[in-house]
This record gives sequence, structure tokens and C-alpha cells, in this order.
Amino acid sequence: MAKSASDVAPAAADESDTESLKVPGELVLAYGLRKYYPARILAQPAPNKYTLEFFDGSRTTRSRSRIFTMYESKFYTCPLGAIRLVGDEPIQNIKQRIDSPCKKPVDPEADFDREKAVFHKLVANVQAIKVHLDALHQCPLDKLPLMAEVEDRMAVFFGSDINAKRLLPSRVSKGHLNRAEFDFLSRLLSKWYDTPPLAISNSLPIENTKESSKEETVKTCTLNNDKLSANKDIAVAQLAEPVHRIRLADAKPCVEFVHEVLLPHAIKRLTMAKEDCTLAESEAFMARANETHWVDQILAARGVSRDNLQI
Repeated sequence: MAKSASDVAPAAADESDTESLKVPGELVLAYGLRKYYPARILAQPAPNKYTLEFFDGSRTTRSRSRIFTMYESKFYTCPLGAIRLVGDEPIQNIKQRIDSPCKKPVDPEADFDREKAVFHKLVANVQAIKVHLDALHQCPLDKLPLMAEVEDRMAVFFGSDINAKRLLPSRVSKGHLNRAEFDFLSRLLSKWYDTPPLAISNSLPIENTKESSKEETVKTCTLNNDKLSANKDIAVAQLAEPVHRIRLADAKPCVEFVHEVLLPHAIKRLTMAKEDCTLAESEAFMARANETHWVDQILAARGVSRDNLQI
């Protein structure tokens, strides 16, 4: 069987090309899976060998012959592979979802259980750092300044700076996680932390629903007439006692806290364990991973866009 052009490694570059590469930082198209993908050079571990970071955050080493810079003619003719970044969704998938209604109902709980089995290692890793997430979630109002020294998002989330709050979602990055892991982690934390953080609960007014107490008590009591007569004093005492509870207008504060504070903090803690670094270093690592403009810069030089290359 004849080999296709994508199966044949390109001819080796000359020495002058090797010396002209910027290490680190050169933006290139690099070979992988029979196609070429946006990448940037991180290091040169050996002569004619380069450590690359691909568009999806994965890292590997390639020889110079499998790397094309913007200054080489083959940069503009090599076969490109399909790419997708976090947040991207192919147009054909959106159209299919709209035009093709679901034929059978999906059980969210069963689907989530299957995902937990697939991502069992990630679940175990998150369980190991859950104590830190619990500390953020259960932090009282008077301890916020102290907790903000550990996670500065706490000060922004509970602060009064509206502009800073609006920027919080943009500071969330998948870090070293791939898209599937990132999406699953988001759902996992939403399952674990389905109540508002303590600082929000403490700041909400507690409503005295005295008028509705009788109705709610009756709903919870399944006593028949005989038992009600036998327990008349108890029942009267229950009806006379007002019900105190916190009523939330909606779940928005809870959802926002999970996605804007707990999710990025979990990724930072996971990065600490993986890279053996400090919390501050993991924040910097996550910020670097959030930079995708260089991918668009490479594609723009080639004359294509992400939409043309999505799966």
C-alpha cells in the first residue's frame, strides 16, 4: 500500500533553520497523528530535538524535521489536523442537536455514575484535596480576610468591586486537565456543593414563616385522628412553634461560587500535587494554560480559523 503524503516524514531542515528557532516561544506546526497541529517550543533537550506544547496542552518531543515554522514554505502546505479548544463546539453538532430530538430519555444520575467510573482516578485525586474545598465552602464571614490569603477569589467573590467580580469567570482555566476532565470536575463539584457557601448563608436574612408553619407541619405529620388526639399536646406545641429557615431567591449564588471559586481552586490543588509546586506557582501555571491566543496566531498565519478545523 502506498503511503500518503501525511505518512511520510518531511526532509530534515538544515542547520541554519535549527539555529534560528526561538527557544522557548517559537510558534510552529508540529507533526502528530499523521497531521500537523499548532504548537509552541518550550525547550531543546538535545541537538535537533525540541520539547513542544500542543494546542490542547499536551507535551511531547519532536525532531526538527517534524516542525515547520512560519518562515518555511511547508508551513503553508502541510496537512492540518482537526482541533478543538475548551468552549468550542462544532457547528454541525449544534445543528444536529436542534434538528434531531432525543429519542429516549436520559437518566442524569445513571449517566453521572458512568462518568465517575471513567474518571475514577480524578475523583480520587479530588477526594484527596476536598478538605481545602470544604474550608472555602464553610468559611464564615469573619474569617474571609484570612481565607482570602489562601484563595484571592474569595475576597473578590464576597467583595463589593463589581468589575472584579465580572472578571472572575475569565480567570477559570482547565489547567492541565483536558476538556472532558474539566467538564466532569465541574459537574462533580456541583454535586458535592449544592448548598450556598456559609458566608452567603450567614449574610441572608432568616425569614420567620409563622403563617405557613401550620401548613408545613401538617404536611410533614402523617398522624391519624387517633394519634393526633393521643398526642394533642405535642401537636399543638409543634403548630405553635414558628418555622425558621433560609429562603434563597434562586441557586445562582451557589452555582457561581462553585464555578468561580471552588472549581479553579480545585484545579490549582490538583496542579500542586501533579507538578509538586506551591499554590502560587499553580496559579501561574493555570494562567499560562488559559492562554490560547497563540493558537489563533498560528492559524491566522496559515490562513485558516478554528471553525474550519473542528472535528
